[in-house]
Amino acid sequence: MDSKVEWQRAFTAHIRHLDSQKPVIWAGDLNVAPTAKDLSRPKNNWNKSAGYTVIETEAFAEILDPKASEPEDGEINEDDGDAPSPPGKFVDVWRKMNPDEQDFTYYSMMRKCREKGIGWRLDMFVVSERIYSRIKTCEIRGEIYGGSDHVPIVAEVEAPL
Repeated sequence: MDSKVEWQRAFTAHIRHLDSQKPVIWAGDLNVAPTAKDLSRPKNNWNKSAGYTVIETEAFAEILDPKASEPEDGEINEDDGDAPSPPGKFVDVWRKMNPDEQDFTYYSMMRKCREKGIGWRLDMFVVSERIYSRIKTCEIRGEIYGGSDHVPIVAEVEAPL
């Protein structure tokens, strides 16, 4: 897990740097189920299965909404004109559009998990918050299954960004 934490820190710095230059669309199999709604058996898997541990879910949450950094004394120094602006937020597009739904993009082919409805939402579109309004749709295409243990997730983005 140490190497994963190291990778998460490096990736977070990288995506923040990209976001400072231009809007970001990060899509694919992110290998994390961010919340209990994102897998069929959260209690059985919490801190036992890769992709649904406190380290992974907190790291993903930090990418979406970085904690505000405050001076240790809690006071704001108004003279600090060179202080970096706080990092931008990101949006988990499907979750924001479907806050109460439970749907999955990954089903293990072992033990017929698809047929049993045992799945995880690991595939996502994450975008810079400032371009979220340009996302018109985001859908999990569960009817397309069989060539992989994942189903497609698609998003329609209005250009230009």
